[in-house]
Amino acid sequence: MEFIILMDDTMMQIIRKIVAFIGTVTLTGCISFSVKESTFIFPFKTTGVQLDVLITSEFSPKLKAFTTTSSHGSTYINEIQLYNSKCIILYLGGNLFTIDTEADEVLKDLLPLGCDIVFQDYFGYGRSTGETNVSNLITQARDTLSFVATRNKKIILHGHSLGGILATQIINENIDGIVLEATSDSVYNWAKYMIPWYVRPLITVKIDARLDVLDENAVTKIKQPVIVFAGGKDESVPLAASNELFNKLGSSEKYLFVLNEADHNSIKKQDDYLVHYKAFLNAL
Repeated sequence: MEFIILMDDTMMQIIRKIVAFIGTVTLTGCISFSVKESTFIFPFKTTGVQLDVLITSEFSPKLKAFTTTSSHGSTYINEIQLYNSKCIILYLGGNLFTIDTEADEVLKDLLPLGCDIVFQDYFGYGRSTGETNVSNLITQARDTLSFVATRNKKIILHGHSLGGILATQIINENIDGIVLEATSDSVYNWAKYMIPWYVRPLITVKIDARLDVLDENAVTKIKQPVIVFAGGKDESVPLAASNELFNKLGSSEKYLFVLNEADHNSIKKQDDYLVHYKAFLNAL
């Protein structure tokens, strides 16, 4: 028998699914844990929301909003510029991120770093168009990174959750530093650690063939400095998955910070977050 897990399922929700399925199989049966492409992507459209922080922020940011086009669709991009900045952050959000719904809050957290910031809506999300699949999202992120490289500033690639997995797939020599937040090194390991250890021997993890486009060894090839942020109360990406990601990183300059009181979406709100992030930037 097979059950499907969603990326925004909590550990408790997964345990309930497992218990329900164990109750329905015979002693000779087996349980498959199915990770489909739709586990990770939930495209939805938005109509436009004002980025209030652009008006109220003490940093006086300026916004450039524009759309690029490719054979896969159109990409809505916001570039937030700060006066005399020396760095630029390409922020790849999670599977529910759109500029209209979440960028304002992320900006409040990241503007104190003093870097320009670039956001994009994934294909099929927000104000972007096109077919939403993992292969296309990798291509889209790579294209946006190429645009960021034209700014001639230190480039920081920052991926949160799904965005972290995508970030590991597009690393190139233009990137000066990498920030991986609440994420995993691979789909398989994320799935493995979402299953409680005491039932793992009973369950087979099956990965959708459409996710084979992801290089599960990508993190071992990373040579740039990397900082990994993990939440001690994250039920969407367990701490064990972040630990394995950190251990597999190929970089000789890597740092792991576990913010014990943070869940999946509150890491940026913790007091030590900006302290560690600024120190990382200053060392580049």
